[in-house]
Amino acid sequence: MKKLRLLFSMLCVCALSLTMSSQTTLIAFVADSDGPVTNIRSAPNGKIVAKLPTSKVYRMWVKNARNGWWQVSTVEEGENARTVNLTGARTYWVHSSVLMLNSNNYNGERYNIRKTPSSSGKVVYSFTHECSWRPLDIKGSWVKVRDVQGQYTGWIEWSHLCDNPYGPCDGTGGY
Repeated sequence: MKKLRLLFSMLCVCALSLTMSSQTTLIAFVADSDGPVTNIRSAPNGKIVAKLPTSKVYRMWVKNARNGWWQVSTVEEGENARTVNLTGARTYWVHSSVLMLNSNNYNGERYNIRKTPSSSGKVVYSFTHECSWRPLDIKGSWVKVRDVQGQYTGWIEWSHLCDNPYGPCDGTGGY
């Protein structure tokens, strides 16, 4: 009976750990200036399984950030949001250096980049102008970002970001 209780306790702890470590999906747009295509891979640093022309505009639903890579769940092309069907692998990955989010402080609101994903986290950078950010990770309603110049890294609330490459967002972190 003791062994059964111990096994049950271990299973509960494992289930709780899996639940707590689950990540939210993030939507970002592709901003890749390194060549004519953005590579989609089968794994982080894996085989290239798809190439998206950089002459087109894409939004990606990504999750499971891992060492600078994001797992891709959905890709949409253009303002009409045509779904791009990816084939050739079980999973698809893209490097964080090709993804971008913009801040949505269109009226000069002061936004803070914080050391930890919390409104009480130490402020590492404050800004009142629109900025572009590379997403690095996500925890709940917080996104870890790095500015495109590579000077500032920290956490910002998702509602302060815009995944719309065409213009202003509505303040909910998207279109």
